[in-house]
Amino acid sequence: MLQDELHEGVSPNDAATLLSNQQPAIEIRKSKFDIRPPHPLERRLIFKNIGRDDYTIDLDCYVKNGGYEELGKAVKMSRTEIVNEVKTSGLRGRGGAGFPAA
Repeated sequence: MLQDELHEGVSPNDAATLLSNQQPAIEIRKSKFDIRPPHPLERRLIFKNIGRDDYTIDLDCYVKNGGYEELGKAVKMSRTEIVNEVKTSGLRGRGGAGFPAA
């Protein structure tokens, strides 16, 4: 998989060519992040605000837009509650196999 496109039977030389023709997912332009739109099944959490004209990449802006709210909830939970929250969330690992995260 490369940028949501499946390539099968790729030789090492072909892989190098494919990779060299790709643009990075994030490019910095004029101190703003220019990010490709998410995949239709993707729901961005950390990067959900990046790309907005009024959003900057400093910590104050992140906190003002809800950053660390979930961490505040998590520090008040027991370990068992956190594990159960992850299990019921449906979170999937990003290693490529799609196994549940917990």
